[in-house]
Amino acid sequence: MVKIKAGERIYIITYNELIEKLKEYGVTDENLPSVEQPKVTIEREVKVFNNDFNILQLSLLHSMISVNEWENQKSFYINWKNTDMKSNLKRFVLYYNQQKGILRRKYVYRNGIEPRKEEKRPVSKDQMLAAGSKGLLAVLMEDFKQID
Repeated sequence: MVKIKAGERIYIITYNELIEKLKEYGVTDENLPSVEQPKVTIEREVKVFNNDFNILQLSLLHSMISVNEWENQKSFYINWKNTDMKSNLKRFVLYYNQQKGILRRKYVYRNGIEPRKEEKRPVSKDQMLAAGSKGLLAVLMEDFKQID
C-alpha cells in the first residue's frame, strides 16, 4: 500500500497510457517496454548532471512504478543511449529494484573506458513515489556509493 501525504499527487496510470506517452516522446516501437518487462530504451542527448535530464528521468521512473499492471514487478530499467557522439558517455542505465529497495546507476563509456556503477539503498517504493510526485531530484542525485 502506498502512503500518500497531504499535498502529494500520485498519478496511477495504465500500461497503455504509458506507452502512448513514450510514443509521443519519440520512443520507437522496438524500444518500448513490454507489459511483462518494464524496460525502456530512449535515444537522446544524455547529460546526467543536468537538472532537466534528471527531472525527465525521475518523471519517467515515477510513471513506470505507478503503472497498474507493474504494481508487483521486481525491477525497472531505463536505458539511455547517448546520441551526442562527442561525449565519452555512450549509455546510461537507471535501474530500480522495488522489492529490495535498490537504485542503481551505470555509466557505459566509449573508447574502452571501464563502466562505472553506483548504488543507493534502501530506497522504498513510497520514497520513489513521493520524490516523483514532488519533483525531488535528491533521490536520483545524492548518497550513491560506487560498486564493482
